[in-house]
Amino acid sequence: MKRSGKIVFTLLFFALLFTARQSKATHAFGAQLTYTCINSNTYVIWYTLYRDCSGIFPATTILINITNTCGFPAQSMNIPQVVSPIDLSPMCPQDVPTTCQGGIHMGVQKYIYSDTIVLGGACSNWKISHAESSRSSSLTTITGAGSDDLYVYCMINNTVGVNNSPVFTAEPGLYVCLGAPFSIDQGYFDVDGDSLTMQMITPLITAGSIVSYFSGYSGTQPLISNPPMSFNPVTGVLSGNPVQADFSVYAILVNEYRNGVLIGQVERDLSLIARSCTNNQPDMSGFDNTANYNITVLPNVQSCFTIGSFDPDAGQFTNIVLANSMSGLSFSHTSGDLDTATVCWTPTMSDSLNNPNCFTLEVTDDACPFTLTVSRTYCIDVSLIDNISKTETPSFEVYPNPFTENLLLTTDQSSEYEINMYDLSGREVHYEKFSGKTHQLNPTALESGVYLISIRDLNISSSPLWNRLVFRGIK
Repeated sequence: MKRSGKIVFTLLFFALLFTARQSKATHAFGAQLTYTCINSNTYVIWYTLYRDCSGIFPATTILINITNTCGFPAQSMNIPQVVSPIDLSPMCPQDVPTTCQGGIHMGVQKYIYSDTIVLGGACSNWKISHAESSRSSSLTTITGAGSDDLYVYCMINNTVGVNNSPVFTAEPGLYVCLGAPFSIDQGYFDVDGDSLTMQMITPLITAGSIVSYFSGYSGTQPLISNPPMSFNPVTGVLSGNPVQADFSVYAILVNEYRNGVLIGQVERDLSLIARSCTNNQPDMSGFDNTANYNITVLPNVQSCFTIGSFDPDAGQFTNIVLANSMSGLSFSHTSGDLDTATVCWTPTMSDSLNNPNCFTLEVTDDACPFTLTVSRTYCIDVSLIDNISKTETPSFEVYPNPFTENLLLTTDQSSEYEINMYDLSGREVHYEKFSGKTHQLNPTALESGVYLISIRDLNISSSPLWNRLVFRGIK
């Protein structure tokens, strides 16, 4: 699915409205369930819990329930915590710590649980679920504050073969500022390239019951906003302009389709706090300091991009980090007053099968004691056909295609050219140079199959001018 770079607010842990409470079981700040496929019956389940540090510590194992609509036996199993808690509190080190470190200011930690499950057979509706006790007692928008459980689930359709669930590449946006328009993008992504849509649902207490909002609030309007909050089911962006201080909850369901068939679902249930803010959030540019957060590149060529940061508050420093990477991506940054990042990637031809290829950057300011962090998702498509450059470049033709012996290459501009041929794994299988407007290739060592021809002008360009797939038939 094509992703657009939308701003993701992670405005964390302000200390005026919501301070420490006595230790209670009301620690469930948010949660999600996702899965990784081993084969059509075996999956690694991932449960992420966001803990309000004013509440109790979560258990070291959590109970998941596995049910289905096909008559197979239901299962229950405990899955363990697999990493140490991750502190999401953006407190400056010299300032008062959050409740996660024994301080007074509200803090949140991330706990991750995981284990392997084996399903009982092929079914279009397997449901994996967990209910965590309980939601925060500081919630102001639901009647069950402090008593409602936080229930999340994911759905697996294992009749379609191997499939991984969608994942979230950005941490949840937990805080928004009164009187400031916001857009929260969960940074959702599917490694298999399946079609995704999102919808807001009313947060769940159990499989069959939902939270009860006070008048004026709902699953689609968790905060009082002017204009009303809106949600884009394609991009998954939640937008609004909060006008009243509140501590609320909302939930998002991601639906995954392949060839028009629903093959999976994942749910994310989150808390959202609206309060007064005195610090403006930083932000980052798109690729090469443009407004583009999606770009198309060619295989087997290194592409490097500059991404700048800025902050409307004069005198503040920014810092960019790589929050979620992809295979082969390199990252560096300048660490200047307004940080600048450089990312480089050399995709292979097979990376075109995973379009879009996405990574996430986060930029944080230094407005102590409570810094602000903004996340953006950047997506790269790998194209096997060179339709990227629209400037005046030579035109090329190659024929016959398919071919069995020789290939004739012609161009309308005489120059010195370099020719590379690659197989579908990205391995170079043939190399030649020629001058002029016509050249005959005779790649005699190639077996039958599909190959990419890439041509570069040695006089003017360090990047390919033209790419084309060719097919070698049986000789």
